Amino acid sequence: MGAPLSNRFPTGKVPVEWLKRVVLNRLGIPSSRVLRGPGVGEDAAILEMGDRVLAVAADPITGALENIGRLMVHINANDIASCGVRPRWLLCIIMLPEGSGPSLLERIMEEIHSACCEVGVSLIGGHTETVPGLDRPILSGFMIGEAEKGGYVTSSGASPGDLLIMTKSAGIEGTAVLARDLARVLKGLVGEDILKRAEGMLNLISVVPEAMRAMEAGGVHSLHDPTEGGILNGVWEMAEASGIGVEIWEASIPVALE
Repeated sequence: MGAPLSNRFPTGKVPVEWLKRVVLNRLGIPSSRVLRGPGVGEDAAILEMGDRVLAVAADPITGALENIGRLMVHINANDIASCGVRPRWLLCIIMLPEGSGPSLLERIMEEIHSACCEVGVSLIGGHTETVPGLDRPILSGFMIGEAEKGGYVTSSGASPGDLLIMTKSAGIEGTAVLARDLARVLKGLVGEDILKRAEGMLNLISVVPEAMRAMEAGGVHSLHDPTEGGILNGVWEMAEASGIGVEIWEASIPVALE
């Protein structure tokens, strides 16, 4: 008999045990056109559309205070790119705290527009609303990509004998968010140039370029974009999805000075 499951969730992702227990077994009616549905570690669903496929993914921004429009676009684009598919279309929900004015909405939309232009995405719809009880804006994105029927990979595609390759360095998104949201606090604790470089890591969060290059090079069985939980959790999610074990060395994981 396993350990009892807690009745209170910690902040962050819902624990895997509860996903399996109450989420992944309540998925509505089956569809033969769902080539890859929800699962632990999967970044997006894959839908059959004739001789093409759509990759679809959804992700919110709930913790960050600054650059939330930019972050929302990039984390959703990353989920699609992690299927080896180029992101194309975005829908988003913008929920603003009571008392918000046009300037906040305009700033968020400028960030969304700019980030969409960077990754080649069209904003095609969504919803905006002022909501009671919020202390910050909350954004949620729904990204769509398109590819040929055999032109995608999944987190569950890793095989024994595969080499695991990591791009850039660990903790990029979290470092950028903390450096910008807590800039006033950090100014007295770290050097100015380190703080500037940490803030600049926001420009490194997209994995679209390297994912597309990897797919062009060929030989890729699986891709995954680890977010909450960091590198260790991301590797575990890929291993869990693929039903394999993974051997990694801490010394081989690049960690930036920032």
